[in-house]
Amino acid sequence: MEITVDVQQFADLIPRLANATGKSLADIVKQQAKLLVRGSGEGRDEGLVPYTPPFEEKGGQKLGKALVERDIRRVFLTASTAKQILKRSGVRGASVALTRYLKANQIQKAISLLNGTMDKRVRAKGYTRQQGGKSVRVKAYSQTRSISVDLRNPRLGKISGVANRPNPAVHKGRQRGDRTSVIGKQWSQLVTDNGSLAAYIKQKQRNVGILKAGWRPAANALGVTLPTYVKNAPRADGNCVLQLDGDNPSVTLINSAKTINRGISSLMERALRGRRIRMQADIERKLAALAEKGRK
Repeated sequence: MEITVDVQQFADLIPRLANATGKSLADIVKQQAKLLVRGSGEGRDEGLVPYTPPFEEKGGQKLGKALVERDIRRVFLTASTAKQILKRSGVRGASVALTRYLKANQIQKAISLLNGTMDKRVRAKGYTRQQGGKSVRVKAYSQTRSISVDLRNPRLGKISGVANRPNPAVHKGRQRGDRTSVIGKQWSQLVTDNGSLAAYIKQKQRNVGILKAGWRPAANALGVTLPTYVKNAPRADGNCVLQLDGDNPSVTLINSAKTINRGISSLMERALRGRRIRMQADIERKLAALAEKGRK
């Protein structure tokens, strides 16, 4: 998927803004393209890379990483956390049973336990039965039965697998269609190696800023300063086509990031709407200033 934004969609406002400011059409087109990429920070003028003051840039990266970790931890449950939950549940022997199942590689039993079904030894009383016309005494005995247990945690109940490391396919399967956020809060997979989950989270956090970095080529071509984490993102898949000569100057901004998704559409619509509002406000302010100057 590729997102393309042509500043010519402001064609109805660009000549008016040029007349009000005394600048050339090319200057106005380039100026508006720059502001569309980064925004001005005024009102709802967010920009395609939403404007944040320099002192808040680290906060944007921190938030992005926090959201990545939150979503991943919605999918994967560590064995240590599972054991703590089982201990707090009050279900006698549940934590010990999970440890035993994992050690013996009895994966299905571990899954069943976390989904609310536990194998339990049940003592059956002795009884008398008729056999061949005689009464036969059957002694008391023990047998294993599967019983339903309440582990008192709403995030359990839908575990579908147990593995040493997080399964990326499980993570992707929980994501919202073609967006990256995770649906629901119930765990899907038990991860037995805590360190592997931490490493997986760090790996995914490196992608924070890549989607926004798709606008980086445009920012570089237009002289726009981006937040450090976007500027240093490992990839910047995009382009910028400048055509500022002639009577119909234009700028086309292209974001081809592999992680791009339809969720960016709402951001783009807000950025375009905010830029139109600011352009209209700039025109009115300039005209008002010229009228005031003419009265003096």
